[in-house]
Amino acid sequence: MIAGLALPSPADWQPRKVYTYGDLVYYNGSTWRALWWTQNQKPGDAYGPWEQILTTQDGTALWTPSRIFNLGDVASYQGKKYKAQWWTRNQKPGDPWGPWKLIG
Repeated sequence: MIAGLALPSPADWQPRKVYTYGDLVYYNGSTWRALWWTQNQKPGDAYGPWEQILTTQDGTALWTPSRIFNLGDVASYQGKKYKAQWWTRNQKPGDPWGPWKLIG
């Protein structure tokens, strides 16, 4: 929802349909975005062609294993906010030597 405007939900994922970068689908209760051309690859693989799109109430991205974060992106993980120090995917925030810096 954006400023009182309800946006349409993405269509359900279909195995036979071809998806390309940026396409959104609904699968197992979540919204997923295609990262590259894909067909018949279910969303959910942490290194697959889909990233799960979840946010907190304030719009901060929730960390999920499949989501790609770039330098400067902020993510919420276990109630804390972290900032990406470089490109990362499937690296949990909290590792002091990892790509995330605790910011709040």
